[in-house]
Amino acid sequence: MQRLGILGGTFDPIHLAHLMLASEAQHQLSLDRVLFIPSSIPPHKKNGTFADVQQRLRMTELAIKVEPAFQVCDIELQRSGPSYSVDTVAAIRTTLAEQDEVYFIIGWDAFSQLDSWHNPSRLAELCFFAVAGRPGAGDMVHSRYPESCPPERVYHINTPQFSISSTDIRNRIETGRPYHYMLPEAVYRYIKANGIY
Repeated sequence: MQRLGILGGTFDPIHLAHLMLASEAQHQLSLDRVLFIPSSIPPHKKNGTFADVQQRLRMTELAIKVEPAFQVCDIELQRSGPSYSVDTVAAIRTTLAEQDEVYFIIGWDAFSQLDSWHNPSRLAELCFFAVAGRPGAGDMVHSRYPESCPPERVYHINTPQFSISSTDIRNRIETGRPYHYMLPEAVYRYIKANGIY
């Protein structure tokens, strides 16, 4: 049996908090692999992305190259239209054995909005959720789970509580403030060399 983690996002840019979340999920859930899936057109982000698709894909590849269990999957970049998690997980499950387990790695703030996602009940049938708290997200244990996800489909991930966001990184770049410490070195160099953001 294989245990596969999935971490999706715009990765605009990918940063150390993404990598820490994936690493902690891999360790705590004994995941064999973690797929990083850059999204094409995320339905919940109205303003789109700042870096183009190929730049976000390349930054993700650079960020994970030192970790053999981490892989990039461009399945959402190959599709046209919005990227729905349920479609992505369903497609990935077709490549796995029936007994293999899929863990959708997600922060509590996004998980708490699961009921507003496209076909959330089907998504909860296809995978487990590896849910991590984020700074300011409150106490997960005593919070109400989304109605579409039974509690037995949820695993809590303990992660260090530090706040890094792609939005903050882009703002720092735009205003000339330091951001080097928030990114893997290879991603920092790529952004500088290509004048992204």
